[in-house]
This record gives sequence, C-alpha cells and structure tokens, in this order.
Amino acid sequence: MAQQLDPALLRRQYEAMDQARSLAGLQASMQSQMQPLRMESLAADIEAKRQAYPRKLADLARKDLEFRALLGLRDRSQQATERYQQGRLAQMANRPVREPLIRPITIADPDDPTKGIVVDANTGRKLGDRPPKAAAEKALPTSAAQKLMENQQNLRRAEQALTLLEGGAVGEAKGDPEAVGKKGFLASGGDVGNYLLNAIDPSGVDTRAAIADLGSLVIHDRSGAAVTAAEYPRLRPFIPQASDNPDVARKKLRRFVQEYRNTVGETTDFYTESGYKVPAETLRPSGGMPATGPTKIKNDAEFDALPSGAVFVGPDGKQRKKP
Repeated sequence: MAQQLDPALLRRQYEAMDQARSLAGLQASMQSQMQPLRMESLAADIEAKRQAYPRKLADLARKDLEFRALLGLRDRSQQATERYQQGRLAQMANRPVREPLIRPITIADPDDPTKGIVVDANTGRKLGDRPPKAAAEKALPTSAAQKLMENQQNLRRAEQALTLLEGGAVGEAKGDPEAVGKKGFLASGGDVGNYLLNAIDPSGVDTRAAIADLGSLVIHDRSGAAVTAAEYPRLRPFIPQASDNPDVARKKLRRFVQEYRNTVGETTDFYTESGYKVPAETLRPSGGMPATGPTKIKNDAEFDALPSGAVFVGPDGKQRKKP
C-alpha cells in the first residue's frame, strides 16, 4: 500500500530548505561585499611595502658603506703600524752598538782577601780598589781589659821562664839550661833542701825561681773564670818540676807557653768576634820570642803526656789533635 506522507513534515523540510537557500544567499552577498574591502587592504599593504622598500635599500647601502669604511680604516692603521715597525727596525740596524751600562759591584781581591775590589758585573773588568767596610767596634769593658792585660803579663812571665831555662838572660836574671835535673830532688826537703840546692848551684837560682812561679800564674779564660795554672787542666801537665830532666823540662815549658798563649788567644778572639776593640799586641810574644808550634812527639809516652785537645805533630809529620 502506498505510504502516506505527513504534510507537516513536508512543510518543515521545505522551510529548512528555504532557510538554507537564504543563508547561502546571505553568505554570498557578504562575500561579494567583503571582497572589495580585502582587495583594498591588500593593495594598501602592497603600496606601503613598495614605498618602504627604497628606504630599506638606502639603509642597507649606508651600512655597507660604513662597514667598508671601517675595513679600510683598519687596513690603513695596520699598514701604518707595519711601516712604523719597519722604520724602527731600520733605525736600530743602522745605529752604532753601544757598550752595556757598567754595574759596579764589590768583591774580595783574589790576590789579597783582606781588601775589596770593584768590578763590572757585566764584564768582570776591575774598575778600582775599594777597602772593605770596617765594622763598628765597641769599647772593651774595663774589667775585660784588665783580664786580658793580666793574661798578657802572666804569659810574658812564662816566656821569660822558658828563656832562662834555655840559657838566655832576662834583664839582670841569668839563665841556666842545667838548673833542673836530679839535683832538684833537694828542693823536696823544704827550706833546708832549697838552701842546699841554691848553695850547690847558685847559677840556677833565677831559672828555678821562675819555674816555681809558674803554678801560681792566674789565667782568665773566655768564660770569665780565673784559675791558677796549677788548677787549669790544660796547663797543669806542663808545669816543669825542679827534678825533671833539663830536656823534658824545656819541652814541658814550651808546651806550657803554647797552651797559655792559645788560651789567651781564645779569650781575645771571643771579645773580637763579639765586636769589641782588642789591642793587637795581646797575642804578640814578648822579648822577641818566636811563637811555638804544635808539639812533635816520637813515641807513645810523649803522646800520653799530652792533655786532651792538644794539637801535636806525629812521627809521620802530620798534625793531629788528641781526643
């Protein structure tokens, strides 16, 4: 059977179609109206860009010229610098060679270490003599000066005793090289023994008296201590006895004088190194006596007689120090 169509449905469909056509017409109408506007806007934009393009080209051209100018300036500056450097090199090459500046320094004179000479530090060439700068010296204290003076006086007395024992004369005193020996045992008998000894050997009185006086000599060492020679370990072994063989007595007395002089010298050196002014004659032997050197030993007995620390010359001729 044929399907019945709903009139209301048909009407609504026709109305929807009419509305669709109306909307399409409206859209077409609006597009037709907008098209001129879009064209006008596009044309205006194109015109603005066309007018701005020459200005951009001019700016680009100006920046290019500035950049090229900077490049040219840098090139010219570099070229000028190179020309200046080349000119300086040419001047230096043509300038005469000058000797280096003198740098004077003071050194010790190889020929005399006590003097100073001035040399050029660049060439080592001697420029002239210059004495070394002397260090300021302090005045020696009175007490120290008195100690050194007493040391010197006692050293002179020991040297005089050696001169007498070797047969020399000291003033009115006459020396006797045979003043000591076996006869000296009489001196152990006290005053009576000494009287008999002097009566038997009157020529040796002065020499024996000088030797007997050695043990009472006072020595001042660098520590400030004042002791007699008989109490001083370095001197006590070398004090001769009246009963000693004359050769042994002379050997002992030479060592006594040497050790006494060494002690005086150490004391003097101590004050000198401390910056004090010490008389140069402190170490000078009195009476023109030559300074004695290290003891020469020939056997073990002579070595054993040396005190600890003594400097000696062995049988082989080499100088040594006893431990």
